[in-house]
Amino acid sequence: MKNSGFTLIEVVTTMLIASILLAGIYVMVWNQQRAYSDQGKVVESLRNARITLNYMTKELRMAGFKGPGSSFTGVQVAQKTSIRVLDDRDQNGSTSGAFEDITYAYDPDTMKLLKNGKAFMNEVTDFSLNYTMADGTQTNNPTDLTAIRKISVAVAIRSKDANFKGQHKITTFTSDIVPRNMGV
Repeated sequence: MKNSGFTLIEVVTTMLIASILLAGIYVMVWNQQRAYSDQGKVVESLRNARITLNYMTKELRMAGFKGPGSSFTGVQVAQKTSIRVLDDRDQNGSTSGAFEDITYAYDPDTMKLLKNGKAFMNEVTDFSLNYTMADGTQTNNPTDLTAIRKISVAVAIRSKDANFKGQHKITTFTSDIVPRNMGV
C-alpha cells in the first residue's frame, strides 16, 4: 500500500518553520514602522525649531532700526541667556509698538525659550548667546552694549516625544546674527 501524503511530523515541522518566518517578517515590519514614526516626530521638532530660530534671527537682525529723530540703543540687555532689543519698525519715533520691544530669555526649569514672557520655543535643553564686540573680542556678558557687532545664538532642543527606547533626540542649532543697524 502506497501512501501519498505527508506525515503529521512533516506538517507540524512545516508549520513551525512558516510561523518562525512570519514572526520574523512581522518583527521587521513592526520595527520599521516604529522607526518611521520616531523619525516623523524628530523631523517635526527640528522643523519647528528651525522656523523659530529663523524668526528670532530676523528680529535680532532688526535691533537698533530707527526712524529720523529716534535715539535709543538697539540692544538694551545682553546676557548669556537673555537679550532685549528695540527697533522702531513703524518709524514713529517710539519703540512702544507691537514687535518693537523684544526680550528673549531662557527658562531652564520649564525648558522653554520665552519671548516677552511667553513660551516661544519648547523642549529647549540649552540656550546661550555670545556677543562679538567692535574690537573683535567675544563675551557672553558685554558691558558696552553699543559695541555689539554680532550675536551668536546656540539653542539645543530635544524631540518632543521619546523614541521607542525612551530617548529624546537632542539637536543644537546655531546662528550668527549681525544686527544691520548697530555700529553704523
